[in-house]
Amino acid sequence: MVVILMRMKLAVLRNNLKGMEAFRLMWGALFGAAAVVLTYVFSVSSSVPFEKKTALELIFAIWTLGWAFGPILFGGEDKTLLPENFRTLPIPPNKLATGLLGASFLGIPAIVSSLAFASILIYAAGLGIAAVAAAVPIVVLQTILAVAGSRIVTSILRRLTRSQLSSALASMVTGGIMAFFITGWALFEADLQSLAARSDSVFFDVLRALPSSWGIAAVEAAGRGRWELFAAYLAGTLLLLWALRSVWAALLVRRLTTKPRRRRSSRGGEARLGGPFSGRTGAVVYKELASWGRDYTRSGFVYFALFFGLWMCLYPVFAGSADLLPYAGAIFVVTAIGSTANVYGADGSALWMTLASPGAERYDVRGRQIAWLLVVGPAALALTIGLIAIGGRYEALPYALPLTIAALGAGSGLVVLNSVYRLEPMADAHKRGDDLFDHPIGWWPFMSLFIAASILISPAFGLALWGAARGAEGVMWSAVPVACLLGGMYAWGFGRLAIRRLEARGPELLHLMLRGHRPAASAARSSDAESGFAAVVDRMPAQAKTLFWCSLFVGLIGLFPQGLVPIAIKLTGGTDRSWFLALYMPNRWQWPVVSLMIGIGILSLGYSFYRFRSESSRMSAAAVDPNSQSPVSKD
Repeated sequence: MVVILMRMKLAVLRNNLKGMEAFRLMWGALFGAAAVVLTYVFSVSSSVPFEKKTALELIFAIWTLGWAFGPILFGGEDKTLLPENFRTLPIPPNKLATGLLGASFLGIPAIVSSLAFASILIYAAGLGIAAVAAAVPIVVLQTILAVAGSRIVTSILRRLTRSQLSSALASMVTGGIMAFFITGWALFEADLQSLAARSDSVFFDVLRALPSSWGIAAVEAAGRGRWELFAAYLAGTLLLLWALRSVWAALLVRRLTTKPRRRRSSRGGEARLGGPFSGRTGAVVYKELASWGRDYTRSGFVYFALFFGLWMCLYPVFAGSADLLPYAGAIFVVTAIGSTANVYGADGSALWMTLASPGAERYDVRGRQIAWLLVVGPAALALTIGLIAIGGRYEALPYALPLTIAALGAGSGLVVLNSVYRLEPMADAHKRGDDLFDHPIGWWPFMSLFIAASILISPAFGLALWGAARGAEGVMWSAVPVACLLGGMYAWGFGRLAIRRLEARGPELLHLMLRGHRPAASAARSSDAESGFAAVVDRMPAQAKTLFWCSLFVGLIGLFPQGLVPIAIKLTGGTDRSWFLALYMPNRWQWPVVSLMIGIGILSLGYSFYRFRSESSRMSAAAVDPNSQSPVSKD
């Protein structure tokens, strides 16, 4: 069974190795290789304040936890061979679990992880030939342990979103993990030296007790000639692997034999349309609020944004810095824009009811905007004001409040605008399950909206910074009404564009939700050809595609973290240099380096936009005239 499933996965990977999939594979391999290089540098570096064994234990724990929770960050479990594909076959659960586990080793993640775990050979080389020989099977067992643990955690998390409470708890975990990779490094930067100086720390005791450290202890025992201890560690690892395989087999049985649970019926019957909202817009508001409260998929996106923003600001607090704490509300809103911007897709085919009512598009869009503000706004304002009061950072109020207000206005417009222009089909709410990974947030829509919202709210924040630089408190506080004005303009303007789009293309959006693709007549139009980001990039020549992604990556890094963020740090008097290149320069060179980074970012983003528009125009011309021989760019 293992060999058969491995051959099946190889066939699937071979047939899909083209277009965007091939490009994703290439970038995955590059990032994996970079992670492996960092692993080996950390394991042999003399500047690390740990002894070699402790450093290796920390590395193995990070890689194992990365396997366990990595699917949360990268779109869920591997869908090449899903267990549901074998539902009707008479395969025993243990046999199926073993086969799928074996097939998991065919892919870039498993190969990269094996290379990372092979760093134990460097440590074993210092203990003798016997330790090196013992380290070889340990590399294999550590990889199997990481993959098996990932399968278990993924299977458990799939079933967590069964109520509002469990959805919130699952989102607290996912938000905390994702935020850790952005600001969690502050914990290590603050405590690495002091932690290393305490060899009796509870942290090290826990680290040595983790299964990820058993292989290292086994190699050390082999190097000292204590083969009975080596055999004990080896047997313990094998027993743990057997237990994990058995648990996963039981989860597979539950997954393949349990029907998706039906959602609870609404309490209290029909929604009452009294209160502050009335008319057709009010009906949409109450309908949307009911959907946000009953659909765990939609509420889970809000919970994720809430905990991501909160954890992102709390990690530096644990390390002794409360600089980000006042901005938790703004970060929550900007994250919620990216995670909830598929409001029409989340409704499934229910759009037909709006299209069947003449003139209902305007009321529907405006009602959804108001409902989104009611769901996100109170929590965002409470976070902003509450955390400022708790942390005593009242001086940050003129900066944080305009950011939150402007983000709320921009978000109420962007979520509906994105949903009608880049709708992602989802099953009807009463047909889909509650599994966590069945409806992941798209990486590109999330990042593009995150960046767009950050740009839209920057004028209000810039006004507050300018007032602070000139010592004009009145100018600083004027950012609040300016943010209200900008937010209102964003909400009205983007909402108006969404209404026009829905009026013009409503039937096509309904077809997209029902069939998963646009109608053939619509796909031939240039506007639709331009709106498909993945389709445009997929049709680029290989060299042009590589240049596009590289310039986009360099542009985003240069403009935001290496350009705009150092400006904010310098203007607010911050001292944390982190990985910002300009702040490591002498004072006289900091502003020139910041300007250089911004220039590089703008030029790189401009080039990527030029490459995208060129290919999009070529596709549009080909759609209008299939016989046209538009030249394909070779650069």
